[in-house]
Amino acid sequence: TQDSERVETLRQAAKCFEDALRSSNGKNLMAVLGKARASYSLGNYPEALQCYQAVLERAPDLVDPDPRIGIGCCFWQLGHKDDAKGAWQRSLELNPDSKIASILLGLYHLDSSSQYSTTDPQFAPIYKKAMTQYTQKAFKLDDKLPLTCATFGGYFLLRKAWPTVERLARRAIESTDVNAIASDGWYLLARKEHYQNEVSKASDYYLKADQAR
Repeated sequence: TQDSERVETLRQAAKCFEDALRSSNGKNLMAVLGKARASYSLGNYPEALQCYQAVLERAPDLVDPDPRIGIGCCFWQLGHKDDAKGAWQRSLELNPDSKIASILLGLYHLDSSSQYSTTDPQFAPIYKKAMTQYTQKAFKLDDKLPLTCATFGGYFLLRKAWPTVERLARRAIESTDVNAIASDGWYLLARKEHYQNEVSKASDYYLKADQAR
Protein backbone atom coordinates (compact mmCIF):
# COMPACT_ATOMS: atom_id res chain seq x y z
CA THR A 1 0.00 0.00 0.00
CA GLN A 2 0.97 3.66 -0.32
CA ASP A 3 1.37 4.02 3.46
CA SER A 4 3.67 1.00 3.77
CA GLU A 5 5.78 2.32 0.87
CA ARG A 6 6.04 5.69 2.59
CA VAL A 7 7.14 4.09 5.87
CA GLU A 8 9.76 2.00 4.08
CA THR A 9 11.06 5.11 2.28
CA LEU A 10 11.35 6.96 5.58
CA ARG A 11 13.17 4.04 7.18
CA GLN A 12 15.63 3.94 4.30
CA ALA A 13 16.15 7.70 4.62
CA ALA A 14 16.79 7.37 8.35
CA LYS A 15 19.38 4.66 7.65
CA CYS A 16 21.12 6.90 5.09
CA PHE A 17 21.33 9.72 7.63
CA GLU A 18 22.70 7.33 10.25
CA ASP A 19 25.36 6.15 7.76
CA ALA A 20 26.29 9.77 7.03
CA LEU A 21 26.58 10.44 10.76
CA ARG A 22 28.88 7.46 11.28
CA SER A 23 31.12 8.45 8.38
CA SER A 24 31.43 11.99 9.79
CA ASN A 25 32.00 10.78 13.36
CA GLY A 26 28.75 12.45 14.38
CA LYS A 27 29.77 15.89 13.09
CA ASN A 28 27.34 16.23 10.18
CA LEU A 29 24.54 18.40 11.62
CA MET A 30 22.47 18.19 8.44
CA ALA A 31 22.47 14.42 8.84
CA VAL A 32 21.27 14.82 12.43
CA LEU A 33 18.48 17.08 11.19
CA GLY A 34 17.61 14.58 8.48
CA LYS A 35 17.44 11.78 11.03
CA ALA A 36 15.26 14.00 13.24
CA ARG A 37 12.80 14.64 10.41
CA ALA A 38 12.65 10.99 9.43
CA SER A 39 12.10 9.94 13.05
CA TYR A 40 9.36 12.56 13.43
CA SER A 41 7.60 11.38 10.27
CA LEU A 42 7.75 7.82 11.57
CA GLY A 43 6.10 8.94 14.82
CA ASN A 44 9.21 8.43 16.95
CA TYR A 45 8.89 11.81 18.66
CA PRO A 46 11.27 11.22 21.62
CA GLU A 47 14.11 10.25 19.28
CA ALA A 48 13.34 13.17 16.95
CA LEU A 49 13.34 15.54 19.93
CA GLN A 50 16.75 14.30 21.06
CA CYS A 51 18.16 14.88 17.58
CA TYR A 52 16.74 18.40 17.28
CA GLN A 53 18.02 19.28 20.76
CA ALA A 54 21.47 17.91 19.88
CA VAL A 55 21.60 20.18 16.82
CA LEU A 56 20.51 23.21 18.87
CA GLU A 57 23.11 22.48 21.54
CA ARG A 58 25.90 22.30 18.96
CA ALA A 59 24.67 25.13 16.75
CA PRO A 60 22.66 27.57 18.92
CA ASP A 61 22.79 30.28 16.22
CA LEU A 62 21.26 28.08 13.51
CA VAL A 63 18.00 29.59 12.21
CA ASP A 64 17.74 28.16 8.69
CA PRO A 65 16.73 25.44 9.15
CA ASP A 66 15.74 26.19 12.73
CA PRO A 67 15.86 23.18 15.09
CA ARG A 68 13.51 25.06 17.45
CA ILE A 69 10.68 24.47 14.99
CA GLY A 70 11.25 20.73 15.17
CA ILE A 71 11.68 20.83 18.95
CA GLY A 72 8.33 22.58 19.27
CA CYS A 73 6.60 20.10 16.97
CA CYS A 74 7.96 17.19 19.01
CA PHE A 75 6.83 18.79 22.26
CA TRP A 76 3.38 19.32 20.74
CA GLN A 77 3.07 15.70 19.69
CA LEU A 78 4.20 14.60 23.16
CA GLY A 79 1.48 16.72 24.78
CA HIS A 80 3.74 19.51 26.09
CA LYS A 81 2.00 22.35 24.29
CA ASP A 82 3.33 25.23 26.39
CA ASP A 83 6.89 23.99 25.81
CA ALA A 84 6.09 23.90 22.09
CA LYS A 85 4.88 27.48 22.24
CA GLY A 86 8.11 28.53 23.98
CA ALA A 87 10.26 26.93 21.27
CA TRP A 88 8.28 28.58 18.47
CA GLN A 89 8.31 31.97 20.20
CA ARG A 90 12.09 31.79 20.49
CA SER A 91 12.28 30.89 16.81
CA LEU A 92 10.17 33.93 15.91
CA GLU A 93 12.30 36.18 18.12
CA LEU A 94 15.42 35.11 16.24
CA ASN A 95 13.72 35.30 12.84
CA PRO A 96 10.71 37.68 12.87
CA ASP A 97 9.94 36.76 9.25
CA SER A 98 9.58 33.04 9.93
CA LYS A 99 6.32 32.02 8.29
CA ILE A 100 6.52 28.56 9.87
CA ALA A 101 6.95 29.86 13.43
CA SER A 102 4.13 32.36 12.83
CA ILE A 103 1.60 29.81 11.61
CA LEU A 104 2.54 27.32 14.35
CA LEU A 105 1.99 29.96 17.00
CA GLY A 106 -1.30 30.77 15.31
CA LEU A 107 -2.28 27.12 15.64
CA TYR A 108 -1.23 27.11 19.30
CA HIS A 109 -3.56 30.00 20.09
CA LEU A 110 -6.29 28.55 17.89
CA ASP A 111 -6.05 25.34 19.91
CA SER A 112 -6.20 27.39 23.12
CA SER A 113 -9.35 29.19 21.92
CA SER A 114 -11.05 25.85 21.20
CA GLN A 115 -11.18 25.19 24.94
CA TYR A 116 -13.94 27.80 25.18
CA SER A 117 -17.34 28.06 23.54
CA THR A 118 -17.65 30.81 20.96
CA THR A 119 -19.98 32.69 23.32
CA ASP A 120 -17.46 32.65 26.17
CA PRO A 121 -15.88 36.12 26.58
CA GLN A 122 -12.43 34.47 26.77
CA PHE A 123 -12.80 32.97 23.28
CA ALA A 124 -12.73 36.07 21.08
CA PRO A 125 -9.40 37.62 22.27
CA ILE A 126 -7.51 34.33 21.90
CA TYR A 127 -9.06 33.55 18.52
CA LYS A 128 -8.33 37.08 17.29
CA LYS A 129 -4.71 36.76 18.39
CA ALA A 130 -4.40 33.42 16.59
CA MET A 131 -5.72 34.81 13.34
CA THR A 132 -4.70 38.45 13.13
CA GLN A 133 -1.36 38.40 14.95
CA TYR A 134 0.06 35.11 13.69
CA THR A 135 -1.92 33.44 10.87
CA GLN A 136 -2.45 36.65 8.92
CA LYS A 137 1.25 37.46 9.27
CA ALA A 138 2.22 34.01 7.96
CA PHE A 139 -0.21 34.46 5.06
CA LYS A 140 1.35 37.80 4.13
CA LEU A 141 4.80 36.22 4.19
CA ASP A 142 3.67 33.34 1.97
CA ASP A 143 0.11 33.14 0.66
CA LYS A 144 0.74 29.72 -0.88
CA LEU A 145 1.88 27.85 2.24
CA PRO A 146 -0.67 24.98 2.48
CA LEU A 147 -0.92 24.97 6.28
CA THR A 148 -1.55 28.72 6.35
CA CYS A 149 -4.18 28.47 3.60
CA ALA A 150 -6.04 25.71 5.45
CA THR A 151 -5.93 27.61 8.74
CA PHE A 152 -6.86 31.01 7.33
CA GLY A 153 -9.67 29.39 5.38
CA GLY A 154 -11.41 28.64 8.67
CA TYR A 155 -11.30 32.35 9.54
CA PHE A 156 -13.10 33.27 6.32
CA LEU A 157 -15.55 30.39 6.75
CA LEU A 158 -16.87 32.06 9.91
CA ARG A 159 -17.30 35.27 7.94
CA LYS A 160 -19.12 33.45 5.12
CA ALA A 161 -16.63 34.76 2.56
CA TRP A 162 -17.33 31.79 0.30
CA PRO A 163 -15.07 32.62 -2.71
CA THR A 164 -12.11 33.15 -0.39
CA VAL A 165 -12.81 29.89 1.45
CA GLU A 166 -12.97 28.05 -1.88
CA ARG A 167 -9.72 29.59 -3.11
CA LEU A 168 -7.76 28.90 0.09
CA ALA A 169 -9.11 25.36 0.51
CA ARG A 170 -8.27 24.43 -3.09
CA ARG A 171 -4.80 25.92 -2.73
CA ALA A 172 -4.19 23.91 0.46
CA ILE A 173 -5.34 20.67 -1.19
CA GLU A 174 -3.39 21.15 -4.41
CA SER A 175 -0.14 22.37 -2.82
CA THR A 176 0.41 19.84 -0.05
CA ASP A 177 1.64 16.28 0.26
CA VAL A 178 0.60 16.14 3.93
CA ASN A 179 -2.58 14.12 4.38
CA ALA A 180 -3.84 16.08 7.39
CA ILE A 181 -3.61 19.42 5.54
CA ALA A 182 -5.37 18.03 2.47
CA SER A 183 -8.07 16.67 4.79
CA ASP A 184 -8.51 20.11 6.36
CA GLY A 185 -8.88 21.60 2.87
CA TRP A 186 -11.62 19.14 1.92
CA TYR A 187 -13.31 19.72 5.28
CA LEU A 188 -13.37 23.47 4.61
CA LEU A 189 -15.03 22.86 1.26
CA ALA A 190 -17.54 20.52 2.90
CA ARG A 191 -18.44 23.11 5.53
CA LYS A 192 -18.82 25.79 2.85
CA GLU A 193 -21.21 23.64 0.80
CA HIS A 194 -23.07 22.67 3.98
CA TYR A 195 -23.64 26.31 4.85
CA GLN A 196 -24.91 26.90 1.31
CA ASN A 197 -27.30 23.92 1.53
CA GLU A 198 -25.45 21.97 -1.16
CA VAL A 199 -25.94 18.69 0.68
CA SER A 200 -24.69 16.36 -2.04
CA LYS A 201 -21.44 18.29 -2.56
CA ALA A 202 -20.95 18.59 1.18
CA SER A 203 -21.30 14.83 1.65
CA ASP A 204 -18.80 14.18 -1.12
CA TYR A 205 -16.25 16.59 0.39
CA TYR A 206 -16.71 15.19 3.91
CA LEU A 207 -15.95 11.74 2.48
CA LYS A 208 -12.82 13.07 0.75
CA ALA A 209 -11.73 14.69 4.02
CA ASP A 210 -12.05 11.34 5.78
CA GLN A 211 -10.22 9.51 2.99
CA ALA A 212 -7.37 12.02 3.02
CA ARG A 213 -6.79 11.30 6.72
